[in-house]
Amino acid sequence: MKNDTINAESLFSIWKKNGAWDISYLISELRSRILKKYPVPDSSENAQNPSDPDSIGKNIVYLFPSHIMKIQKALCTTMADKESLDYFSQIGNITVLDLACGPGTASFAFVDFILGLLRNAYIKRASPLQITIIFQDLEVNCLQAAEYHTNVLRNILSQYGNWLRISVGDTFRCSISETINLMNNSHIQTFDLMFLANALDPILIHGHKALELIPDCQDPIAHARPCDRPALLGNFLNNLGKYANPYYSRDLLLQENRYAPLIPICLPSQELKVIRTSMTQKTIRPDYSSETMIVPFAYCGYKYSFSNKAISNYPIPQPLACLENFANCFGENDYYESIPELLLLDAVCRRFAVG
Repeated sequence: MKNDTINAESLFSIWKKNGAWDISYLISELRSRILKKYPVPDSSENAQNPSDPDSIGKNIVYLFPSHIMKIQKALCTTMADKESLDYFSQIGNITVLDLACGPGTASFAFVDFILGLLRNAYIKRASPLQITIIFQDLEVNCLQAAEYHTNVLRNILSQYGNWLRISVGDTFRCSISETINLMNNSHIQTFDLMFLANALDPILIHGHKALELIPDCQDPIAHARPCDRPALLGNFLNNLGKYANPYYSRDLLLQENRYAPLIPICLPSQELKVIRTSMTQKTIRPDYSSETMIVPFAYCGYKYSFSNKAISNYPIPQPLACLENFANCFGENDYYESIPELLLLDAVCRRFAVG
């Protein structure tokens, strides 16, 4: 536990300068290059729900940097343990499953995270590390954007020598529950990491959108009442574990603070609790004049538990060891919160009723 604490706290300094988190040159350059592809936005309207080139461009301008920084902090506190660093040092390829990927934000935050570990000698390798990404989203424009952004990022990474290679392994245009069917038919049968970032509200509150976008959609979440969707999403996450690497898996759910109750409610294990936190970020958006901004959010990190290191039919999500005892936890402004299921009424049903 002590080593976990040291690693995480020292990792913060890679992205945090003068008391505020900032994006790296890699992410800044990626953002600068991909913005040339999109119309110049005149407002942040629809930036939260990218679905076409206009809203994707708005997302990159207004939200992309802040989301990157939030994911970076969560990664520092869920993947700073010795097991992760040893695994990243030895494995040849890491497969990432990016659910509800949008423009690819979570995957690119992870690529930058790994590059930071490599450049600061937390990961020591004799050969390049390959990151293969599987993107899933309802919106075809988002999948196309995520692929394009990956190609741009690949070109930028070439400036850093032979540290890291990235590629798109597959793209799934489907509702979230149908991901399992496509994983079953994909040439990639196992993932090491899974991200579900800033997507619980569209899945659980506006899940019926899948019925409008995909003809003959059979996703049970899309067909269900909003108050029934968390249990169905939990069942999906449990079944998805069949495709997790039985020797190493890390999963990160991250959400805006107001939707924090959705995280533990939709997870299969009652032992998994949400972690609320906040961070001071450098302001990187045109509609804010302050130099820094305080950003609250919530997240949960877990891994799948397999018996005898063999893939079972129903592996169970378990809390990450480095997060089990908050007294020794390392995240600044982090605190555990056990959220009663009664808050589901306010978090889902009431929200749905008011629009």
